[in-house]
Amino acid sequence: MRVLFLLSEFSGLEMILKKKVWKPTGVPTIYRIIENVNKNYFLKVVILSKKKSGSINVKGLKSDFIFIKKFGLIKPITFLINVIKIYNEIKKNKIDVLYVDRSNLIYASIFSRVFKIRVILRIMGIYPDMLDLKKRRNVSSYLQRFFYLSPFSYVICTEDGSPGSWWLKNHLKKNVKRILLLGGYDNSQVKKIYNKSFKSTLNVLFIGRLEKWKGCLEFLDAALKLLTNAKRNFFFTIVGKGSLEKYVLNRIKTSKYQNKFLLIKNVENKKIYQLYEDSHVYVSLNKLGSLSNSNIEALSFGKCCIFLNSDNSSKVDLSTDKIIPKDCVIRISRKNTVEDLVKKLLNLHKNPKIIFNYEKKINTVFKNKFLSWNERIKIEENIIEEVFKS
Repeated sequence: MRVLFLLSEFSGLEMILKKKVWKPTGVPTIYRIIENVNKNYFLKVVILSKKKSGSINVKGLKSDFIFIKKFGLIKPITFLINVIKIYNEIKKNKIDVLYVDRSNLIYASIFSRVFKIRVILRIMGIYPDMLDLKKRRNVSSYLQRFFYLSPFSYVICTEDGSPGSWWLKNHLKKNVKRILLLGGYDNSQVKKIYNKSFKSTLNVLFIGRLEKWKGCLEFLDAALKLLTNAKRNFFFTIVGKGSLEKYVLNRIKTSKYQNKFLLIKNVENKKIYQLYEDSHVYVSLNKLGSLSNSNIEALSFGKCCIFLNSDNSSKVDLSTDKIIPKDCVIRISRKNTVEDLVKKLLNLHKNPKIIFNYEKKINTVFKNKFLSWNERIKIEENIIEEVFKS
């Protein structure tokens, strides 16, 4: 079987390009499926890039990374040239299956409709701009609806708490196979670390892109309120980067509490496990869903976790409520997030036994709800094989 991955520049790719060594950070679903296909089959990886073109060898992978500039001076001409370049790679390498991420939807549509190639469309959760797609009346939305109705061989969507099941049912061609898949966890790293005591400082961990929809601003507001008003010690670790990175850094620097924060941009996935071990409480304020890979990792470590409540109107986290029992994580308000988070963290500091109770509860149910990454990626690999044989 011969597979070509057509992707946009995913999180963590810049470190791979800089060192030319396969030590990925960021999206574990993408890098793990690349690793598996690279190990078991013929693989080509094509990245549609904003700036870079050409190819590089990456130590640790058999496949080269081929970069094609996504944008040019004249967009329609650049697009047609890119279609030809990608098609040439498909023909030259005798590709059987094309695996395309959602940001390259137009290419996925063209190669499935026009060139009749087996295409797997990969959707990493449902974003807000996808929810009202059928209601919008503009050319771009009409085209997107048309592209999503392409004859894909399979559509794989991440179950991250966003309304994936509803969206797939209402936006794809009826006879297209589709599946929702939860993220996995690294069972080689998981240790029983609950009942970790703290003397006076409660260590709180936040992992996620520094964007509004990830709730980083609410987390920072709550942290500064606690440090200003609570007569107790807290230490906050923030892992991530994004458009709000400078803003977050400046607010921390201009506060009196710079020594109470640790801000980290990139962490290799294997090194991030130490951060879980060192923390007492893990907080996610992701407004799009609470089943992200980082959240699942935190749960796998048996951490006391704080997530947002589900939202009936947007259908966000209704699936999370079904998967994670309500008494296994702490849920807080979406409307009064900062105030509720302050109260919950202060209460946990005053009553550490609550932390230990939540840790024990999630440890009792976790393995019945989630698969290890090896098991989880095998499902996706089997889907690629199924498409190849179809």
